[in-house]
Amino acid sequence: MKQLISLAAIATSVAFAQPAAAEVTLNGYAFTGLYYEKNANARYGEKETQLFQRLQFGIKAEKKTDNGLTFFGSLLLRSETDNKHNSSTLNGAQVGLKYGPFTLAVGNVSDAIHSLKLFYDSQVGLCACGGNTLTVPYIKYDFYTGGANGILVTYNLGKFTANAAWESNGDSTAAKGEGSISVSYTGGPLKFELGYVHQSRYTGHGGYSGETFVTEYAQGKTTFGLAIGYNKSDAGLLNRDNLAKGQPGLDKTIATIYVIRKFNAMTLQAFYSQSTGIDTLSGEVRKTSYGAGGSYDLGPGASFVFGAHTDRTKDVIGDLGLKFSF
Repeated sequence: MKQLISLAAIATSVAFAQPAAAEVTLNGYAFTGLYYEKNANARYGEKETQLFQRLQFGIKAEKKTDNGLTFFGSLLLRSETDNKHNSSTLNGAQVGLKYGPFTLAVGNVSDAIHSLKLFYDSQVGLCACGGNTLTVPYIKYDFYTGGANGILVTYNLGKFTANAAWESNGDSTAAKGEGSISVSYTGGPLKFELGYVHQSRYTGHGGYSGETFVTEYAQGKTTFGLAIGYNKSDAGLLNRDNLAKGQPGLDKTIATIYVIRKFNAMTLQAFYSQSTGIDTLSGEVRKTSYGAGGSYDLGPGASFVFGAHTDRTKDVIGDLGLKFSF
């Protein structure tokens, strides 16, 4: 609560300062609903069905100069209660500049793949779960803590976008650093995204790499999507059970197909995902996962959202509730 009051005070004082030193924007979203996870007691010692909620504020400040440069800084305040979190946190900030089609961000930045948009389209429900095709332990934007110290460069020219990122030791203490690149084209009924990530690790810990391809085709109110992820662990850590079989590493490919259909105020979607490998030490017992969900538009920025899916551990995860953005 103190963080929220301090954030509001900062935003208010900047907004009413004369003359205005920068343009400050405040946005975010909130949701509340019911969350269900089969076997939650066994895994977390908690009830399978819970109330959960989240409130998130994003604050961004920009300063434009006469020579065309725009400097910016941003951070997030998130408060939530669910199966895995019960906290209010102010995450690590990012600072950067924009000039023409180029944007440079430094600090708690996303990798080049998580900067994409179609990458998330197979996900369902308030939890935004399911259909993931990359399982490598990559370093990415941190919503809760300081995150990794990295650099993200973006080039945007209309419907074409290219990203390149480098992030230092962050999520994994064995990581030397992580590099990633991606490109996307989102014009017309046919869209696509390509991405590559590689994490270098210290001697004895191997390394990770991943490649992703997503394409969508829209026909009327229906969108068809295909996502493919190729995961590789140099030390076999993605599929650690194979170490006992004398296999130093195993390539793991995951393919997901999904469909999104709009019916006026209602949107329905579903996905099916197939993997070529199983990581038994992570609790995986099968190669498939699938799910469905949707939303009902309640007016500008507000909706009723629902979804359910299975993962490769045979757990069933579902949720439903109300969400609004501002």
